[in-house]
Amino acid sequence: MSIDKICLKEQFNYDDISESELKIIFEKRLEEAIEKSVFEPFCIPYSHSNFKEDIILNDEVVHNKYFTFKIRSESELVEDALKHRNNSQLHINSMSDLWLDEYPAPNESGRIFMVSTNGRHRSLVFKCLGLKFIEANIQYLNKKRGSWRYYFYRPNSFMIKLLNWMIFNKRIEVEYLDSQTYLITDSSNLIPWILPNSEIFKPSDIRKDILKRLNLVEKSFGKQDFDDGSIRKSFFLWYVNILIINFIMYLKKDNLY
Repeated sequence: MSIDKICLKEQFNYDDISESELKIIFEKRLEEAIEKSVFEPFCIPYSHSNFKEDIILNDEVVHNKYFTFKIRSESELVEDALKHRNNSQLHINSMSDLWLDEYPAPNESGRIFMVSTNGRHRSLVFKCLGLKFIEANIQYLNKKRGSWRYYFYRPNSFMIKLLNWMIFNKRIEVEYLDSQTYLITDSSNLIPWILPNSEIFKPSDIRKDILKRLNLVEKSFGKQDFDDGSIRKSFFLWYVNILIINFIMYLKKDNLY
């Protein structure tokens, strides 16, 4: 057995703690994982490699807020972790069905991983168990800098105004790739995490989505420097600020359309 596999196996030791105490600990760990969850970015990192089996820190895995507990409840996940807590081989074998994508963390704070195609329930069981290391199939980034693809399935005039506003405020650089795709570059990697779904059309709903995403990012990664155009304080002030900036960019012939 390799040293890495031995390290994985040696993590499963709960003999010194009673089951009732463990249940409380597991419930708290699950609650913390959910509390620190973020919405998966609508933007997609520009380039990923093929999946590779690797061992990473469990703390680097962040739960997707979009995930719901329809198939298995939170209490069922805790019970599963309790029941099989010392069955290291079961858990290590199940890691082969955990698939993760790497993302640049907001504000240049390292990297994180989110479940890609399979393994959301088991990733939370691993959180309950308090594992330090996990093994997974990982799609690493090819390009570490802050380049992301932003898709438009339909024309969205106000979302283009939003991008113009962010360009003007030097938050992002934007490159037109094709009729549906823009390449967003942000050295801080904050903006791609809070850019809304491009299928949202109403300006007030766009602002709500930005602030909802920003709120979760700040819960997980700390306070972010983002209050351009008084976006946090007032829809009206923010909306007017966007219109003014777009008019200035139009006069300069500096806008995206």
